[in-house]
Amino acid sequence: MADFLELIEPVARSLLGETNKSLSTSIELRFGTHGSMTVKIGGARRGTWYNHELNSGGGTIDLVKSQLGCGDKEAFDWLRREFGDLAGAPERSTGDRKIVATYPYVDETGATLFEVVRHEPKEFRQRRPDGNGFVWNVKGVRQVPYRLPELIEAISLSHPVFIVEGEKDVDALASLNFPATCNAGGAGKWRREFASFFEGADVILLPDNDAAGRDHMGKVARALEGTAARIRELDLPDLPRKGDVSDWLAAGGTPEALLALIDGAQDWKAKPVTRLPAIWYGDEDSVAPLSWLVKGLFVN
Repeated sequence: MADFLELIEPVARSLLGETNKSLSTSIELRFGTHGSMTVKIGGARRGTWYNHELNSGGGTIDLVKSQLGCGDKEAFDWLRREFGDLAGAPERSTGDRKIVATYPYVDETGATLFEVVRHEPKEFRQRRPDGNGFVWNVKGVRQVPYRLPELIEAISLSHPVFIVEGEKDVDALASLNFPATCNAGGAGKWRREFASFFEGADVILLPDNDAAGRDHMGKVARALEGTAARIRELDLPDLPRKGDVSDWLAAGGTPEALLALIDGAQDWKAKPVTRLPAIWYGDEDSVAPLSWLVKGLFVN
């Protein structure tokens, strides 16, 4: 029977691909160009992972859930299919979960490829149609931006298009006749192949008011640079921390005010890349422990 601590390495390699060999060690695997995803395969924190860009982490089950966009049961079932009998049992969500919103992702013809489903208590999962209903995973399913047909039409008509972080925000803007889109999975999940849909587009980035939201939009902008005709970034005024455009609209923001803000939005410019993490005041205890290159002087 496989043990969850022992599974973290093969699971990480299966889901995350090639390691960053220059940054990995005998007890720690690093993934990504800058090694932002850390997987501990030895030492006191063996069997855990941490995403330094998204400030999220956990154990083996959490890694499967984060990468496949599924819940506990589906993650456990995937592990059992891929790695055989498992020792122990994963942590399960408690209480009933009710579906409160469904966001279909469709292709150019309007055919549903998959859905993002929001439950309460708050949880997002993804499912795909199989002809008899839905299967709670999106393995092998083509990924596209949200509201793809409307996005294609808006760009063809030379209308500015917003990119936001979540489907709720896209729908809120669309209800006011502002074309908008996002990617499934939230911050950090934008795919470079989406750039092909934005040829010649006038793009307005609308980040959530937190470090993860701004980092996400920076990645989107870099992916679209050279393809989109124009990229602007718009910071909404008076947003609460972690607030988004839906919060701004609920607080009294109007289409007229948004149009005025668009007129004053600055063209996006790449910011210098730094490996030093941005930590909000009050969040010091929620981030991963620092790893010293030279103790007290240089942070890894």
